[in-house]
Amino acid sequence: GGTAWNHVAMEQAIRDAGIRSGFTWNGHRFDSDMVAQQRISGLAVLASTPAYPAEGVSWRLADNSWITLDATDAMSVFAAGAAHVKAWFAAFAAHEAPILALETSQQADQYDVEANWPGQ
Repeated sequence: GGTAWNHVAMEQAIRDAGIRSGFTWNGHRFDSDMVAQQRISGLAVLASTPAYPAEGVSWRLADNSWITLDATDAMSVFAAGAAHVKAWFAAFAAHEAPILALETSQQADQYDVEANWPGQ
């Protein structure tokens, strides 16, 4: 019903905020909004080619500090970012089926949309 779809919409908002919340690799906090995800993907593509600079690539972290990433680091950052996004989508998927199975507004009121997300 409508209440279940309202819960799904709340879950999508939680998922999307979580995806954008950043991730940590090797003790460094990285941004993970859509622009950051695109940049990290591009960095990983570059890292898989001979064109990757031998001196590495400077990267601005979430706290506005800088680090230099060699090609191996770049691929590892990409993998960490991908795992971060995957975890949020897996948590969303785990919520969606039980929400859509809710049959009454009382069941919907009792469902905890904020439980069982990454980092909890």
